[in-house]
Amino acid sequence: MTDHGTSAARPLVEADVSLPALPGPACAHLEPLLGANLLWFGRALTRRFDALLAKRGRGMTMAQARILFTLDDSGPITQSDLAQRTEVEPSTIGRTIGIMESQGLVRRAGNPGDRRQRVVQMRTAGRRQLDQLIAFFEETEAWLTRDIPAQRVRQLVTELSSVRERLAAESAVNCCGGAAAGAADEMDKQ
Repeated sequence: MTDHGTSAARPLVEADVSLPALPGPACAHLEPLLGANLLWFGRALTRRFDALLAKRGRGMTMAQARILFTLDDSGPITQSDLAQRTEVEPSTIGRTIGIMESQGLVRRAGNPGDRRQRVVQMRTAGRRQLDQLIAFFEETEAWLTRDIPAQRVRQLVTELSSVRERLAAESAVNCCGGAAAGAADEMDKQ
């Protein structure tokens, strides 16, 4: 059993799972750059997660996983706030939630405070799926870091967390217009 009450899952990399090929960053000039590697790594990891989740998670996608993780963190939330927090396009979120609703993972209801809005909440089946996702992510973490000492993994997570916080703060400032152009102008001047 894992810490989350799920049984131990089968190995992450199975012989019968076909994973997409993963070349490195687009060119040798980009290879030493942190940002280029993070972009590549994020896309490569998302493709691998999607392939493995499709095989093992009953067709679950990373977008659906982000929705469940966000609902776990926030509780019931409006569909538009959910789209913003998960970075799923508003035009896509309704369709994605509809699929998840038909699978019994989430439920949409009217917002008592504003009849124009819909509130999304996790259902019991969504909670069970979330527990499986947590175990899947823990297993993936062990697989990804198997050759890296734990202290170096913690250091990397700490450093990347500070970069993520800076990016999140920048996004919060820029999401409302006005400041975004200023930040882009500053980068252009450097």
